[in-house]
Amino acid sequence: MKSDITVILTLYKTPKSKIKKLKQYKNFKTILFDQDSDGLIKNEIKKILNFNFKYYFSSKNIGLSKSSNFLLSKVKTKYCLFTQPDILINEKSINLLKKAIKIRRDVIFVAPTHNKKNKSKKLNNLPKYAIVRNLKAACMLCDVNKLKKIGFFDDDFFFYWEDVYLMKKVNKTNYKMILVHNATAFHDSSKSSENN
Repeated sequence: MKSDITVILTLYKTPKSKIKKLKQYKNFKTILFDQDSDGLIKNEIKKILNFNFKYYFSSKNIGLSKSSNFLLSKVKTKYCLFTQPDILINEKSINLLKKAIKIRRDVIFVAPTHNKKNKSKKLNNLPKYAIVRNLKAACMLCDVNKLKKIGFFDDDFFFYWEDVYLMKKVNKTNYKMILVHNATAFHDSSKSSENN
């Protein structure tokens, strides 16, 4: 178990095919927040994943920002990987993100590059990175203490633009963001939630 990283994910009517992909986080502490559910799906998720995770639910959809802030409040580790059910990232890339976040004391977020196709890429053991002003927030490793100081997503944003506002907020501080070129994630283009 990677004891200093917690993976946090918000679920909203997430299809079983996406739930199965969460097995990629079996070696990490994982916290799930399920929205618009009666909570009965927890047992179903347990059967699919077959590893320990913390589970919270809301009977209504409170939005990505509020659910992400709630999840952050439950994190006890030094770092958290904020991600989504339709992101595929391997453990080696997560470890490169962790190495990169330690490069400088002022780094708050590190993120992998995003591949459009699920091509495996040979990864070096040392991060190759660039300091940037914007990251794709779909998958980021965060320094929890720094994030709690500036706050995570603004609750006024329900789903869209919360990441744009967050990047602007970070850029007004002395904190830095890093894009790790040799850590990769694949954003699955199929839906991460089901239609009614």
